[in-house]
Amino acid sequence: MPAVRDRVQAYFERQEKQRLQREAAARGVSVSQCATDCLREYFAWREEMAAAVDSPGQPGEAHRGGPIQSLLARTESRLAATLDARVRELAGEMVLLQSMIDRQAVSYFLHTPEVPPELQDGAVASATRRYRNWRRAVERLVRSGGVNGEAAVQLSAEGGSEA
Repeated sequence: MPAVRDRVQAYFERQEKQRLQREAAARGVSVSQCATDCLREYFAWREEMAAAVDSPGQPGEAHRGGPIQSLLARTESRLAATLDARVRELAGEMVLLQSMIDRQAVSYFLHTPEVPPELQDGAVASATRRYRNWRRAVERLVRSGGVNGEAAVQLSAEGGSEA
């Protein structure tokens, strides 16, 4: 027995109607059948998307389901690979910075004499003042966005180090 069909009348803008007509021609069906098929597909995709969001699964787990789950899984994999590569790059930069700081400390100890005990109070006060000024200069430098560029040279020329 054939399914009971209800009549629905819809109005389209000219562009949507032409697009629907082209789609119907490409599928080899009537415009009415094409509209029905497109709505069915739309609702199926919506349900599939809701299922993908409601139960996303675990990263790296085999993906079961339709096209949306597959697209989401591929997107997730690309994002994970991009993030992993960036994390490795940043970790390498961090090791470089740690090495630079270490070498700076060794160089400092090699080229500066120890402060005699009777001068240590004055040295601590001077160091505290100079450190505070240096931090302010660095903060200005970071706010200007010029850590490695023109602003760094400009701040330096303007006496931004104040140490």
